Amino acid sequence: MPTQHPLLDVREIDIDIEVYLDEIGEITYRFPVYDARDQSFQTVVDSQRWFVKHGNTPQNVTWLKQAVRFHAAVQHEAVPQLHNAFTTPNGFTLVYDWIDGEGLRPERELSADEVHPRDRFCALPAAEIIDVLNVIYDVHILIENRGFIAE
Repeated sequence: MPTQHPLLDVREIDIDIEVYLDEIGEITYRFPVYDARDQSFQTVVDSQRWFVKHGNTPQNVTWLKQAVRFHAAVQHEAVPQLHNAFTTPNGFTLVYDWIDGEGLRPERELSADEVHPRDRFCALPAAEIIDVLNVIYDVHILIENRGFIAE
């Protein structure tokens, strides 16, 4: 019988999400907490990286459960794939593919010798920028066609 994957095959855990992630692998990055107050992690399990998002307030749990419905309706190569969702003693957790990349608005202070990601993006050839924007527009159209509001 195949072994169950601790992130992909679990439906519910009975311990805190951070304790669980430390038990099954390694938390290699904790994202800063923003307005939504979700906890987000880069986690490595069996040499594979995952993006794990956890909410522990009623509003966050509602939003994360809405994300499950969203991902069931919207699949696109530019939208990270949701692999699993499960409950914890105090909330709800989503497990996504880890996608290497960098936001155009970094969450950390840049050193004096670093170029801002937005400036690097704007310095790309116009054709590459247009290709990126076309993908963004395609995703927005798909989202709207599936009955969601793209923001």
